[in-house]
Amino acid sequence: MDGQPGQQEPQWLTYSEAAERLNVSPHAVRMRANRFGWRKQMGNDGKARVLVSLEPRSPDERPPITRSSASQKAADPALVEALEAHVETLKAQLAEETAALREHNATLKTDVEKLDALLAAERERADKAIAGFEALLRTESERADRAIAAFESLARRLEAMAEAKRPPWWRWLRFAD
Repeated sequence: MDGQPGQQEPQWLTYSEAAERLNVSPHAVRMRANRFGWRKQMGNDGKARVLVSLEPRSPDERPPITRSSASQKAADPALVEALEAHVETLKAQLAEETAALREHNATLKTDVEKLDALLAAERERADKAIAGFEALLRTESERADRAIAAFESLARRLEAMAEAKRPPWWRWLRFAD
């Protein structure tokens, strides 16, 4: 700025202040600051400030949109070589871990098959035991039914015998002399 009349010096403004002066939103100011490469710094009050030239520009005067200078730097061949070597190391580690995982999965599959076989054998053993207990229960139930029937028969015979030994009712009467 060479002090020509009509030109304003750039000012350090917060995004909100710049938005008010430019009649846009603070977000639009952030976008312009990024697009046009405006300088930025933190103020003593902790708010970010941008160096804004408040004079309007024609589209011809705006700086062209370019990629950042970091992406335009040439890649360092030594760094690329080191990264490629590291990638190869990582690929080898991945292959080892994949093989170990496959081996572990095969072992688990074998263990599951063994456990399934044991479970089937135990189920069969339990089914046989249950069948044996059910047969024993039926046998004991039948024995109990026969014993009850025998006791009922015995009770009837005893009642009949007691009835036969009982004197007739009229002998119970006492006659007054």
